[in-house]
Amino acid sequence: MSAYRSGVGPSPREKLGLLWHIAPAASLLTVQASEPPVWPGKLGEVHGSKTLEQPTEGDLVEVVVERSCQKTPPSRLPDDLRAELEQHGPDGRKLGRAYRSRPVIVPEAERPGWAAGRLAAIGLRPRPDSIRIGPLAYAALGGRRRGIPYVEIRALAEVTDAAAFAKALTTGTGKGRNYGLGLVRCRPATETTTSA
Repeated sequence: MSAYRSGVGPSPREKLGLLWHIAPAASLLTVQASEPPVWPGKLGEVHGSKTLEQPTEGDLVEVVVERSCQKTPPSRLPDDLRAELEQHGPDGRKLGRAYRSRPVIVPEAERPGWAAGRLAAIGLRPRPDSIRIGPLAYAALGGRRRGIPYVEIRALAEVTDAAAFAKALTTGTGKGRNYGLGLVRCRPATETTTSA
């Protein structure tokens, strides 16, 4: 954040459209923002920059994104208790809010379907045989707080909703965008890619 202008309000990352990803093996930081940095030297040696191209429906793309690997299972409550919790209290709030299930890590066997669903939500139809899911890792939150569990999702996918995909490219997707997750990286699929 120190490379960008200050005084943009209470949510500077969101206001500046700032998304980032670190590839530790390559010592490479990828940064995306809605405006150029004021002090680019703070980002390290710049190897290149480009403007995002807007996709169109039917385009075939290679996509890579790190996503928080969690889901909230349905709460297991008897129907009569569920109906009671759905009622509103004197303050107008639902009584059931305090009884929601807690997020859990998506089981490994469920991850291909979960990943396909995450990609579909941003306007992509992945080829099922192309989905690759990396090992579970944790994005550091700083201090002693526990990290966010995440996986890398790679796939070859067709753009089915250009507006939804353009939004995901611009604003990122999922939780943990303040911690290096959610930056959608993509490129047009090549003939080599589609035949592999």
